[in-house]
Amino acid sequence: MQNYFDEEMLEAAKVYLNQIVGFGDSGQFILSQHLGKWRLKNMILVLSKAQKWIKDKGFEAAIVPPDIFMPLIENASTTESVILSDMYASQLVCLLAPQHYGNIHASFPKVIFNISALDAALLSSLYQGIRYGNFDYATKCFTLEAAADLFKKQEFDILLSFQNLWRLGICDHKTSNQAIVENRQISFTGFGWSFACASFILKSE
Repeated sequence: MQNYFDEEMLEAAKVYLNQIVGFGDSGQFILSQHLGKWRLKNMILVLSKAQKWIKDKGFEAAIVPPDIFMPLIENASTTESVILSDMYASQLVCLLAPQHYGNIHASFPKVIFNISALDAALLSSLYQGIRYGNFDYATKCFTLEAAADLFKKQEFDILLSFQNLWRLGICDHKTSNQAIVENRQISFTGFGWSFACASFILKSE
């Protein structure tokens, strides 16, 4: 079956989008204008956060190759979540100041694109606890029960986030000192720890 599209469908879509999408401003929803402005706003927020961080630290910004920068900023344009925006900005900081923060893997922005705000909050909480407690990341975990209580969420919602983090290879089911895989907890993999170190700079220092 071929996709069929005409002007009548476009007008009907505009009316429906005006009813269901809350962009927070008045007037009629114009798909191309609103979507473009919304994405541009998200891009600018990420750029501004990274620029301010680099300036405040007194770092000289490096030149970022377009083939690395463009996928990051394109992905960053698709969310207005504060925590996800901060993660994109942190990774941009890594690219702008590699001498201080090291290089990041090209897949890292794509990983952010594949996680939810709740996934990010779980990772941030686990990362901050390990960092400030000076623990070995491979021996610390977040249990389903503890996460549900901390974030006031149903265990099903937390488990869904756990499953996504396992799927992406950011987290494992167990810590390095466990003999049996536990399906009700997350702990960082080596890849996941590197991802977290590059993604939580804005909040961790």
